[in-house]
Amino acid sequence: MKSVPMIYNGQEIGYNKRIDYFDNVPIDWSTADNDMLLEYQKIIAFRNSSEALRKGKLTGYSSNDASVFTMETTTDKVLIVANIKNKSVKYTAPTALANTNWTDALTGNPISIASEINLEAYQYLILKK
Repeated sequence: MKSVPMIYNGQEIGYNKRIDYFDNVPIDWSTADNDMLLEYQKIIAFRNSSEALRKGKLTGYSSNDASVFTMETTTDKVLIVANIKNKSVKYTAPTALANTNWTDALTGNPISIASEINLEAYQYLILKK
């Protein structure tokens, strides 16, 4: 978690062809999923602006259905909640996260975490304080 995330060739545009990493395989950018590309751009921009994500202390809260963690510095705190299943899940928030208020890092909207978080298949939240 204290490294730079890797985005594989074409992943940021939803490229659906297998790429051999040992051979030169051109990506057909005309098939780009622009919504996916915009989402990646927002995520990367937030990561670049967040000291917590780049240098923070990691605390894990994951379950069998959700990858959940905070990263925190003295001035910045980020909460990531990601449903890793291809189905809706209900995540029970631990005491440290329950009944807390956050801001959606990608939209700026306020988000309150209650005792449970309902997540659609593969849904994720990137929250900050």
